[in-house]
Amino acid sequence: MGLEAVELEATRYRRPWYWLVVLFAAALLVTGLESAVARSRADQNVADFRSVQTLRLERGETAIDDFISDATQLVYAEAGAVGPIRGNRTLVERLLLGMAPTRSDRVIYGMGVFYAPGAFDTGSRLFGPYVILNPRERLMVNTEKNFDYPKLTWYRDAVDGRGNRIIDGPYSEDGISFISVLKAFYRNGRLQGVASVDTRAPDFGAVVATAMQKGPLDVVWITSRIGEREFSTGTVPPGPNRIEQSLRLRSVSALLHVSTDATAMAKENRLVATGAIAAAGLIWTLTVIFAVVIVRGWRVREAALASELREARLRHEIETAKKLETSLRKAAFTDALTGLPNRTPFLQRVSAALADVRAETASYAVLFIDLDRFNIVNETLGHIAGDELLKIVGRRLRDELSPEAMVARLGGDEFVVLAQVDSAGAEAFARHVLSIFKQPVTLQSRTLRVGASIGVVSLSVDYERPGELLRDADIAMFHAKLAGRSRYAFFDLAMRLRVAEESELEHDLRLGIERREFFACYQPLVDVGSNAICSFEALVRWRRPERGLVGAGDFVRFAESRGMIDAIDVIVLEDVCAHAAAIGAVFPQSSIAVNVSAAHLAASDLVPAVASSLQAHDLSPSVLKIEVTETAVMSNEELARKTMTGLRELGVQMVLDDFGQGHSSLAYLQHLPISGLKIDRSFIEPLGTNSQSAAIVGSVVTLAQTLGLYTVAEGVENASQLGVVRSLGVDLAQGFLFAPALTAEELLSPLRIGVG
Repeated sequence: MGLEAVELEATRYRRPWYWLVVLFAAALLVTGLESAVARSRADQNVADFRSVQTLRLERGETAIDDFISDATQLVYAEAGAVGPIRGNRTLVERLLLGMAPTRSDRVIYGMGVFYAPGAFDTGSRLFGPYVILNPRERLMVNTEKNFDYPKLTWYRDAVDGRGNRIIDGPYSEDGISFISVLKAFYRNGRLQGVASVDTRAPDFGAVVATAMQKGPLDVVWITSRIGEREFSTGTVPPGPNRIEQSLRLRSVSALLHVSTDATAMAKENRLVATGAIAAAGLIWTLTVIFAVVIVRGWRVREAALASELREARLRHEIETAKKLETSLRKAAFTDALTGLPNRTPFLQRVSAALADVRAETASYAVLFIDLDRFNIVNETLGHIAGDELLKIVGRRLRDELSPEAMVARLGGDEFVVLAQVDSAGAEAFARHVLSIFKQPVTLQSRTLRVGASIGVVSLSVDYERPGELLRDADIAMFHAKLAGRSRYAFFDLAMRLRVAEESELEHDLRLGIERREFFACYQPLVDVGSNAICSFEALVRWRRPERGLVGAGDFVRFAESRGMIDAIDVIVLEDVCAHAAAIGAVFPQSSIAVNVSAAHLAASDLVPAVASSLQAHDLSPSVLKIEVTETAVMSNEELARKTMTGLRELGVQMVLDDFGQGHSSLAYLQHLPISGLKIDRSFIEPLGTNSQSAAIVGSVVTLAQTLGLYTVAEGVENASQLGVVRSLGVDLAQGFLFAPALTAEELLSPLRIGVG
């Protein structure tokens, strides 16, 4: 059985927790149901208990309604009989006495009529006769109740009822608690008075308690509308097993309360809860037992599966290791992007070819191929397009060349080919490879023509290691690029010597910068009219160890190509600033011009470097001039103009050197912050023999004068040239006619130069 099948089976049968989940869910469900049933029984017991209480409260309410109904009939009769009578007190009193109940089972305390002020007769402001039924069944008429009853609450409540029956109470008056039935009566729409039938609240409470069948542990009471507790049958004893309910009465503005002992019900509910707990315990005990049995069964199954899985994995690991070894071998010898062989198998094949060459059994050549301007593809179309181009190139080389030729990719855009050809056939083979790159390539809907530079090396017995062949082929490829790209070059020893010399030069330049071996020599600039020295140009020189003094032409361009010219500019600038004060003392009002490279002109640190050097040597900015070439300005016009503007704002004058060699001089000249133009020596040298050169120089002078710039003629070597320059209106001249470039010591010596 394979590993996947074993793993699948192990996954399927190993610890299926869902069975435990189902088991415990079932136990939880049964427990919940049992708990719900117990809770339901307990809730039903409470509901039944409360239902009994509610029934008793309703009985009490019915008794109250019956109790009030007699008083209600009596108050309506009283209001109907006595209300219309005016001014006849005797008649009113007789009617009240005649209507008063006399049976001993009556609980009515008294009844009366209370006329509104002025409603009985004009001579009596208040008249309120009242009949009291005393405990001995004697009727008494109280005609002296001329108290200010219109101000009492029960009277105002009756008036607010507007002729409807009003039940008021319980309330206390003269030490007696009453519940009264009141009715206001009217005549012709005008209030005549209030009829009242009063019952004693204690008797009222006794009727209610009897109707509710109050037990020995029950407490019944009524709460008045103002929250006072009336005719309570006792005090509610403390304890948790009591249930209280209330009922708002229909007939009376009060609440009827009952508090009942529920100890028996609570005991029954505890028995229900105990039974539910016992059932839950039994359920969970059985659940745990089943769970243990299930888990033990899992463990037995897991042990068997684990053993089988270990065996399957061991077999799989052995197979994987074999496949991995095969893949690693392939990856170690294959370029991942193009699928071509990489450096390792190529060098192995070259090593075998060297053995054939030494045995004189075959001839071979190595071609080192580097795509031209491949970085432009990455920058414009992106690296994905660049990778696609490399795949296409690799595929074409493999398909177009013979199967005997080995094509490999070293990395980046570098490819190598090992071909079995002799020296004569190597050139034809190189041309064939170049023809492959002449075929257009389509990338992202664009058609490109990608060239290549090829270095060719023929294998010989002089090579001991394959790496030496790649080194020389790379050198030959580099020379093919220098020769103009899209061509091939065969390696020779002179190439290796030049590479060695350039490597040594780069090493010495870096050491020279660290050791500050560079310094300035000064060539004077002479006023053409007076022959007086008015300025100097600082020219860089290098004291190269074991080589002596080296001129700028031998290292400046190389330093620019290697990114070291900025550091050399700074060293020369500091050297000039260090000697400027001494030179100014000997040559008053003179200035010194320092050349700045194109790279440094576009850098952001030139202005701060000049300002720092001037400040360090306490020099005026007018002492210093900066010379830049047209080519330097044109290489990055925007950054160059920004730097030149910063120098001009600093107070340093700018001079345009080698004027006339550029392509757009007149187009941008008026926008540059410059003070002077130096006419290139290529126009000065033919003066005196070439009228066309004189015309060009004259045009430059006219242009400069128009723009307010002074002019300098470079390379004045003889008097004839000086005469023409003077006649054309050039301001300054420099050249070997006056003096070569001198060191600061030579310039400041007592035998210093002078111009006659």
